[in-house]
Amino acid sequence: MGKEDVAWSLKTGDLREARKRLPAMQVRFEAVVSPPDPRREDLERRYGVPATLPAPEMLQRLQAVIAAGQAADAARDRQQAAQVDPADFGLDVDRPEPPAATERDRLEALHGHRLDDPAFRAAATAAGLVPERVIAAEDVAAELAEPAIKPAAPTDNSLDDLRRRWEGERKPSRKTADETASTIAMFTTVAGVKPVGDHVKKDVIAYKDWLLTQPGRMSETLSAVSVVKRLNLLKAVFGYGVDNDVVQVNPATGVTIKVANNSDQQPFSRADLDILFAPQNLPKNKNYQIIMLIGLYSGARLNEICQLRGSDVVQEDGVWCMGIDDAGDDQSVKIAGSRRLVPIHPVLIDAGFVDLATKHGAAQLFADLIWKETQGWSKKASKDINRHIRKLIPDARKVFHSFRHSVKDLCRDPGSAEDIHDGTLFGERWPGYGAGHSIRRLAEELGRIEGRWRLP
Repeated sequence: MGKEDVAWSLKTGDLREARKRLPAMQVRFEAVVSPPDPRREDLERRYGVPATLPAPEMLQRLQAVIAAGQAADAARDRQQAAQVDPADFGLDVDRPEPPAATERDRLEALHGHRLDDPAFRAAATAAGLVPERVIAAEDVAAELAEPAIKPAAPTDNSLDDLRRRWEGERKPSRKTADETASTIAMFTTVAGVKPVGDHVKKDVIAYKDWLLTQPGRMSETLSAVSVVKRLNLLKAVFGYGVDNDVVQVNPATGVTIKVANNSDQQPFSRADLDILFAPQNLPKNKNYQIIMLIGLYSGARLNEICQLRGSDVVQEDGVWCMGIDDAGDDQSVKIAGSRRLVPIHPVLIDAGFVDLATKHGAAQLFADLIWKETQGWSKKASKDINRHIRKLIPDARKVFHSFRHSVKDLCRDPGSAEDIHDGTLFGERWPGYGAGHSIRRLAEELGRIEGRWRLP
């Protein structure tokens, strides 16, 4: 490099192991000889995170800042718990909406107490950061942990060309499309840019080994689930190429890693629900209170709830319903069959859900949430609510999505037919001919769900 010779050791005498480590070393080399990463420069501009510091080292520094911030959060929660006013519980639908806030205003409203905490300020300063700029250190770490993507040079008949054809024909969700694009970009960083038919299984294995070296959240390496997800996206694009005679074989077939079965989500028991909805245990954020209640009595996914607008709450044949759709640019559904109209349970009406929606009109129902292009509206709510649940219910298999499991059990208890709650709450297609039950019939069955869990 100029007049200087630079040598790095792979730190192994085993040829097979050396080949596994080589892709990561090549990426390291590219980081040295290539221009600065625009993404890291953007993080430096917004958060003051030095672009020249390797991501794993910066993530390691941020761990202490995050720990100090969470300690400050816990101290604030204890202080607030000692000063609880019963009037703070429930949904105050007559309370005027606060003026529109910038993302910075919202962050300060959520985390401003951290700046008053000497330990947090000291941790940020020790990490070489400005406390005011890393007030939400978890979000900074999450952005920093996203693998850097080096744009591939254009070539005829490239894998990225195939991806664009796949996207145009298969019409994936925006999130899936973005994840697939970043997957292909990372793959070509490791395997090189060449005609799509020249890629072989060794390229995919090298990519898998490279992924296993990349930092995930909190400076840990990417989880096995994340690696498998990237490999499956790659396999889908190559598979489309096989189906359309662009390539002869799918080089990603058979390349995977073992994933521990940690997705064994469990429903909340009635005792769990008693704990979660006890007045003293409800989250301070009133939007989170009603979001949890909607989850329990609708079975809707968290993002389906968080993306609701006031206009999504409508009357159909005299029944108040919640429309789950992807009509808005910032709305999405998991699959086409997830579009559905869910009757609103009487408990939700009593909690003021319909009044809240009427007041908001066409506006976003939960205005304090922040929209992320690839995560939708639920990213922060997911982190906050699941952390709250974990404090009350230690079982790691019980998360917000457990409400979706719980409502199935609550529907079964009064003897509702499976097709009633499958179609109403989960959007599963009606078998055979016809559109299914009337909305009145669905509302009648949904109203039989036990309704003892309420907001005070």
